[in-house]
Amino acid sequence: MKTSLLCALVAVAAQQAAVEGFVSSFAPRHGVSQPQGSRYGTSSVRMFFGGPSGVMPKLYEGWFKKTGQIEKDIVAGAKSALRTGKPVEICFFPVPNLEEVQFGTATNKAFGTEVAKDLGMGEYKPGSTIRTYLVQYSNIYWAKKLADGLGGTCWVATSDGLKKDTSVIKKPGKAKFCSLRKPETFAAMKKGDTVIVVAPGPTAEWASCAQRFKEQKVIFLNAPLSETYDLGGPLKDLEQGYYLKRVSKGYVFRVSPKPWEALLEKPGGGLEILGKYNEKPLLRNVAKVVRSESMKRFGMSNDRWTNDKRLGGRL
Repeated sequence: MKTSLLCALVAVAAQQAAVEGFVSSFAPRHGVSQPQGSRYGTSSVRMFFGGPSGVMPKLYEGWFKKTGQIEKDIVAGAKSALRTGKPVEICFFPVPNLEEVQFGTATNKAFGTEVAKDLGMGEYKPGSTIRTYLVQYSNIYWAKKLADGLGGTCWVATSDGLKKDTSVIKKPGKAKFCSLRKPETFAAMKKGDTVIVVAPGPTAEWASCAQRFKEQKVIFLNAPLSETYDLGGPLKDLEQGYYLKRVSKGYVFRVSPKPWEALLEKPGGGLEILGKYNEKPLLRNVAKVVRSESMKRFGMSNDRWTNDKRLGGRL
């Protein structure tokens, strides 16, 4: 019995040492600056400070006008990234509960109601346009916020075929809508204008937009898919102005010009910074660091996809 217990303790110690060795060797090779506070570079972080904060948005108050955090930060991040002269990517969940969008949640309903009112689309209810196409029109809502915040002439380019004229969107703000499928809709575009490409699709569409709008400032907003299987879109020269992606047991987050961050999501729903990256890290490396730290601390008791509180469930 004592021998078995001793063997188990040795195995755990070896596993912990391996994780420590991986993290310590990973940091200098990938531009990670580890926050003070522990040998793993962890430090507690409040989930919301307000303003153009560069802080991971609070789940899920950051999506709503009451805090305005995402609205402020995507504009601030886009302005910073545009100064690099590169095409810019903005990527985050367009609705708070993206995984449950087809089933509907109270949080998504509250957000959809805000979006409908802001765009002048009428009531959010079953069968309504905004309820049926919540993700698509939420992206339009965020594009409008970017257009209003960036200033100048901003075109919002889409390819989903949904109507964007005043019969549907009665409050477009400063956004000028055009269709990537109909060049005549952006014939009046001028050099120096800003083009917000909403939900860009395959790599070919990214490349086509970058080529077509060489004389404009281009922002790619909330791509629904990735053909790179990594962080960021497929273009070689692309600056992430605002980026929020879920990884196993946590998130990757960045607001330009601040560093990239790897965050651990804990069983209570709180977040903790595990490392900061001066250059865009590889997705697989960040995911491994976050997953390993979660397993070391919580074992199997950190599963957000269950409603069992004993397993760290957040549903």
